[in-house]
Order: sequence, then structure tokens, then C-alpha cells
Amino acid sequence: MNKKEITFFSSRGRGLSNDLALVKNFLMDRNSEEIMFRYYLNNELHKNPLAGHGYRRAKKTFSEGMTNAICVDASLSTSINNLAPEGQRILLAVPYDYQFKNMVLMEEKGKKFHLNTMARFTHIIAGSPFTAELFRKAYRLEDKELIENVALPFAWDTTQEESRKTIQEQVFFYFPQAKGKKILSIIVYGDEEKRRKDWENFDIKKLTGELGKDWFVFTNSELLMENAFSMSNRYKNCFGYMNRILPVPALLYVSDVLVTNNGRLATSFSIQNKPVYACQYNKNYFEKYMSLRYPDMYFSNVEQLHGYEFKAGQLTRKQEEFCRQMSYPNGAEPGGVVADILGL
Repeated sequence: MNKKEITFFSSRGRGLSNDLALVKNFLMDRNSEEIMFRYYLNNELHKNPLAGHGYRRAKKTFSEGMTNAICVDASLSTSINNLAPEGQRILLAVPYDYQFKNMVLMEEKGKKFHLNTMARFTHIIAGSPFTAELFRKAYRLEDKELIENVALPFAWDTTQEESRKTIQEQVFFYFPQAKGKKILSIIVYGDEEKRRKDWENFDIKKLTGELGKDWFVFTNSELLMENAFSMSNRYKNCFGYMNRILPVPALLYVSDVLVTNNGRLATSFSIQNKPVYACQYNKNYFEKYMSLRYPDMYFSNVEQLHGYEFKAGQLTRKQEEFCRQMSYPNGAEPGGVVADILGL
């Protein structure tokens, strides 16, 4: 029996991301005997130009005759001209920072796009009204199917009871003090050289005191963790550092409120209809977009967290709008849609 070949293709340093891994697991559970998986996981944007050149050459060689492929970004670039004529090539349009950049440039700068970046794809799963609008306005979509009303795999998984229970058990095994409390997660990413100085002196002890004993604060920030060294042992009941113990995205399965500068996590969390806030940390385009479109949900300085009244389970009008724009809470299951496209 000839097996269907499916390639998980990631050439921009994102590896086998949460979304790709979840699709792979779904397809394995459903049709493992009919599928042969292939992987290209490298970083052609490597800081070392020689390494990047080598990865681009390897990418072209690997792509020769490739049929079915699944990506989360533009890894399947227009420079690839040696694909097989048959096959389905699917983009899971995960909202990495390029999406917010292009939207800001269109809305604030009046820039016009007619991008052919996604020319090699046959299907684009938008994942949200925001991304669907961006692709219609900024990208050439001839001979492509733009699929709406389907959640992205990671966002979908955070809403599934079995997955939530499994991840929650793991998190609360390492942090039993957090169980039964309202959880505020502060998740930030960025170049260490560009990190904001105001974060270095932020009083995490004061924040936990303001929130009260019913709250638990998680973070992946080394700066906030270092600031917590002066806290007495009783503050372990209200503060935890999540890094290397479990993957940081696991916090989306347990959080009631999210503060982040990461657009992918913010939009993934929005499917749960819970409060989301953005914070300035690394001056990326998600931060810029939020400061312009949703200023009431944006902390331009970490000190603004002090005294802020966070409310679990209660959204402002703008947060409701954000959730509607950034997710399809009642959309179709993504794994099944991908399987149908691939004829499995």
C-alpha cells in the first residue's frame, strides 16, 4: 500500500511548533497506517550568513518533488520551484509578528500591498477574522482557497477539556499553591539587549499584595523572577516562575488573565473569551498594533500594572472586540479540516 507523504516544513527557526505538532498528532491518531511523515526543521534566517546560505541550499534540495506540505509561515517560499505538480500545500496562518506589521503599515501608513509571498500554497487556514482580512487585503490569493471559521490547532486545543485537564494537572503538580486561585500570567519575549529597563526594578511583591490572596501570578520573565528573590517564603503561595519546567504556552491552559507582548499567544488565548492585555517590552509590531488599535488594553510601562484592577471572567467592550477579531471560538476542528484537504 502506497502511503501518503506529508511534510512538516519549517525553515524560519520555528521548528515543529505547537500548531504543527498538534496537527501531526491528530493525523497519526486518525490515519497512521496511511501516512509517511517528513520533516524539514531549520533556520535559513540564521545570524551566521554562511549557515543561513547552507540551510537555503538544503531546503531546495529537500523540496525537490515534494507533494503535501504543512507550514505555519512563509517557509514554503516562492524561490522553491521544484515541487511536485500534485499535492496540497497548507498554510496554518499563525499570527506571527509579520501579520501585525503589515496591518499597521496598511492602516497607519496607508501602504498598499499585493504580496505574492504565499504563492506556493494551495490552502490558507486563516484562524481568525483579523488574519482573513489581512490576507484578502495584502496578498495575492489566485488559485488558493482561503479557509475561514476554522480555529488554529493550538488555540483550539486550549479549549478542549481533555487537554486542559492534562496540562492543568502538570502545572499544579509543580505549583500546587496555584490550584483554586485566579491566575494572572505575564509572558514576555524579546532580545535581552533590548529589554526594557523599567522591568528590571518592577516590584513584584507589591503587585502580588495588590492582587490579594485569591490570585496567583505566573511569569516567564527572568527579570521578574530575579526581583522575587527578596520575597519571603510566604510569597510562594502567590508567585511562580514558569520556564524550563514546562513549556511557557502551557500557561494558556490555566490562566484567567493574560498580559503579553507576544501576538501568537494573545490571539491563541482570545478563543477562551478571557481578558487579554498587551505590554511594551521589545517594541515589536504586535505591541505597536495594540497601542494603536486597543490602547485601553495596552501597558506602555510595566509600572502601570500596579494598582490595575484585573477581573477574571469579565471582559471590557474592547476585549470582547479583540476576542471576536482574533479567533473563531465556534469554528470547525482544525485537524479534521486539514485531514479532509489531504484526502485522509
